[in-house]
Amino acid sequence: MGTEEELLATLDGTALKTWEDWIVAVPARISKAREQAARLLEPKAVRVRPKSTTVYSIADVDGYLAELRQEIVAHIEDGSPVVL
Repeated sequence: MGTEEELLATLDGTALKTWEDWIVAVPARISKAREQAARLLEPKAVRVRPKSTTVYSIADVDGYLAELRQEIVAHIEDGSPVVL
């Protein structure tokens, strides 16, 4: 896509659904790239993915954060950096 004509040809030749799929995939690709970069810089790094949940009260929030903190701290105490 070096020229305006080549760009327009590419845009015309690609279905809108394909562009939508590519756009949706970008955040996942960014996350994966960040994780790979962290592993290169810190080979012992552990990926912690906060679980998806629904909270209804401040007590729920406190419990959720306490569990997440416990998981993160356990990895740190084992000597592993944590990637969130």
